[in-house]
Amino acid sequence: MEHRCERKLSGHPEPPRRGIRSELKSKVRNGLTLFFAKNKVALEADLEAGKSYYVGTNVRMGAWKARMNFTPVTRNSELWDKVDDYKKSLNFIAVVEEERGKWEVSKRQEAQGLVDYYSQGPGKGEVLRLNKEDGR
Repeated sequence: MEHRCERKLSGHPEPPRRGIRSELKSKVRNGLTLFFAKNKVALEADLEAGKSYYVGTNVRMGAWKARMNFTPVTRNSELWDKVDDYKKSLNFIAVVEEERGKWEVSKRQEAQGLVDYYSQGPGKGEVLRLNKEDGR
C-alpha cells in the first residue's frame, strides 16, 4: 500500500512562491492508521490497498518551535482537483528505512503518549479524517 504526502513549507492552499515542496511516498498498513505531529495535530486515515491518499501540510513558525497543520485531500475539498498540478512541482523524498527505524525506537514512548491522547484522551475530538473513498 502506498501513501503519498504533499509537504509544503509556506502558503496554503495556493502553491508557495518560496519554500520546500516535496512528495513523500511510503508504505503503510491497510485499515485505520493514525498520523500525527508533535504539536498535537492528528489525522486518522482508513486506507485501502492500491490507492494513493494525499495530505497537504503547512509548517509555520511558532514562538519557540515550528508548528504543523494537516489538510486532508478529500473528495469534497478544494484541493481534490489540484493534486495533479501540485505533484508536477514536487521533489520526491525517499524514506531511509534505517534512519526511520532509529527514530521510531527513540520516539516510541512519546508516540504512544500521543496515540493515547488521540484515541482515548481529550484529543479524540480533534482528529482529522481521510476515508477509503478519498483514495485514488
